[in-house]
Amino acid sequence: MKVVKKETLLDRWLLVGEMARDRRLNDAARRIGWFLLNRVNQDTRTCWPSYERLSEDSGLGRATVARAINMLITCSYFGYRKSGGKRQANYPGEEIGRTNTYIPIYESDQRPARLSSLVDDE
Repeated sequence: MKVVKKETLLDRWLLVGEMARDRRLNDAARRIGWFLLNRVNQDTRTCWPSYERLSEDSGLGRATVARAINMLITCSYFGYRKSGGKRQANYPGEEIGRTNTYIPIYESDQRPARLSSLVDDE
């Protein structure tokens, strides 16, 4: 049986720090990264907010949210799994639609495209 290390607040904080220093990411991608991490389910280690939810949370437009998510996936901060069907409501009155699942990648060695300039030479 594979033991999966439960993520901690420190894991999230370190990932936010990496995103903040990564010059490949724009401010919108950093902001969306924070909102995605804020919605990660601790048991499943995934999150599934809609573009509309992220747009409402962040104050960014839907197209900007989509570009930011693509940038975070391209830079290997999040994995992605497209969901084909409709999900169940999490609370009464919630609008149901298709959703994608995002998986944060906490281990920096799983980000092969990291910038070498992020490492301080002292």
